[in-house]
Amino acid sequence: MSENELIEKTSELKTRGSISRDLKKLGLKKGMVVLVH
Repeated sequence: MSENELIEKTSELKTRGSISRDLKKLGLKKGMVVLVH
């Protein structure tokens, strides 16, 4: 998938706030460690 295709298929901008909300929905809590690659 090209960069342009990815941008076109993305429904919303991912920000620190939206990523934080998504992680909380997954059950992560303050103090937990998350590794992201």
